[in-house]
Amino acid sequence: MANDLYTLNLHYHGTFVGEGLNLRYIDSEDGYVDVDPDRFSYFELEGIALEPRFKIKKFKRMYFSVPGLPLYEGLRVVDNDDAANVMCEYMVRHGSID
Repeated sequence: MANDLYTLNLHYHGTFVGEGLNLRYIDSEDGYVDVDPDRFSYFELEGIALEPRFKIKKFKRMYFSVPGLPLYEGLRVVDNDDAANVMCEYMVRHGSID
């Protein structure tokens, strides 16, 4: 991908509330990281999330939201390299990912 960087929009320290059409992630903080899709993996994502600047000591799960879908339809768990690769494909296609 020739050194192209894409933006990973991190939302953290928040809470999921509601369900279905009313699902929201509230009271979160935001952080932005440019990543190289050629090097992107689950373990890189985990390393980014645990960087000291985000003050995340540990987490239960990581998710991404499929661009263009409401949260209740587009929320995907990222718990392995296959899921990270799917996330990366969306990120490259759309220029960024949440």
